[in-house]
Amino acid sequence: MRSNRITNHLQSTSLVGALVFLLLASVAIPVSAQVRVKKQDRGSYQAPTLASNDDDVLEPFSDLVIEDSGDVRPVDFESMEPPVMYDGPMYEEEMHYSGAGGCDGMGCSGCGVCTVPACLPCSPWFASAEVMLFWRRPQGLPALATTSDPGTDFADAGVLGLGSTSILFGQDQVGSKMNVGGRFTLGTWLDNAGLASLTGRFWFTGNQEYGGDWNSATTPIIARPYLDFTTDPNGVSNADVISYPGQRSGFLTIKGSSDVYGADLSMRQLSMEGLGGRIDFMYGYQYMRVNEDLAINSESLILADDSLPVGAMFNVTDQFETRNEFHGAQLGFSGFHREGRWSLDTMMKFGFGALTREARRSGVTNITNGGVTISQAGGGLLVRDSSAGTFTSSTFAWAPEFNVNVGYQARRGIDLSVGYSVVGLTDAVQPWRLVDPQLATDLNDDPTLPKGVISYGSFWVQAIQFGARWNY
Repeated sequence: MRSNRITNHLQSTSLVGALVFLLLASVAIPVSAQVRVKKQDRGSYQAPTLASNDDDVLEPFSDLVIEDSGDVRPVDFESMEPPVMYDGPMYEEEMHYSGAGGCDGMGCSGCGVCTVPACLPCSPWFASAEVMLFWRRPQGLPALATTSDPGTDFADAGVLGLGSTSILFGQDQVGSKMNVGGRFTLGTWLDNAGLASLTGRFWFTGNQEYGGDWNSATTPIIARPYLDFTTDPNGVSNADVISYPGQRSGFLTIKGSSDVYGADLSMRQLSMEGLGGRIDFMYGYQYMRVNEDLAINSESLILADDSLPVGAMFNVTDQFETRNEFHGAQLGFSGFHREGRWSLDTMMKFGFGALTREARRSGVTNITNGGVTISQAGGGLLVRDSSAGTFTSSTFAWAPEFNVNVGYQARRGIDLSVGYSVVGLTDAVQPWRLVDPQLATDLNDDPTLPKGVISYGSFWVQAIQFGARWNY
């Protein structure tokens, strides 16, 4: 133990001696010897002069001056100032909305919870307006108007099955032309996190008209064909001649129309979200209305005839009207995904509920002679008393709908879109289903034909839409 103490003492004495020697040597060396001269082309370096006090204690470099650069203040940890925050715009042009599902993976977890300034502010309301180009399911009508080659005998004029007869209207699918409609959507988020929304829509196809009109001036021979069971129980092909050179002068008008519209109110609940998209489960109420009609009207002036009084005016009208009104519930899914400025919006839902159907047939034949008009018994030509009347029924029906839109963000909060939609309705009634496909009729005062049979089937409309959407 004693030897260790001696050793430690000697080491301490040697260290103090060394420090004293170094201090004396630094005082003895001339100041000029501390300057290191360098070549002129490389510049020179002058060591700073250190200040000292009577206690030979070196102070911090508080008086250090850098020429032409101003004073440098002493800097230590406690004197550091907080960093300056950037207060400029934060990628305003890169704002991409994707509903409550996030801003294209930019860090948003919902409206009001976004951490990216470009995603804010959020509005609870959203809306869209679309122009839609609609096509309906075509109606398959039998031949309703015919003509014949010049010189055809009066008894053969307009009769189906003859080589001289051609069809003016019918025996084809009609009502399938494009017409313009629209759709409007308005909704609101029910919470700040974008988990649920309430959405209402209204759409309409616009009124579509089809048909034609013919007169003696443009079409010398005009007739309405039918299968005649008046005297033959097996039926024979015949025609009601409306215009024939030298014997009858008149016109024929066939007009049909179709008007479809609908609305729905949906609750949408978030089912899945991520990567700039979301899938919602939707449920609610659905309404749809289909109004259609078909009218056939002819008028003939008797110029010469062996069986009818000359100068008499014959007017024959057949009319078919249908109404379909659907009320029901709906279930389905909607999806939304955004990638950059592009977005994809889809929806598939099924409506199910009560369908009320109304069908009306009416027919009349009026004869005017000498200023007196007499209604002939039995009805019109294709609508006789055997089939005339109003028929109402109700049934369970489905009303499915599919919709897809591709959108492009034209500016902040505004998307321009183009897409496709199709809406269907099962077990609907339409005018063409009220017409006897064989055109069978009985012209007796107490007719037995045509029968009052009504058929039902599916109806649909499809559209290509162009719209603008104000985003959530």
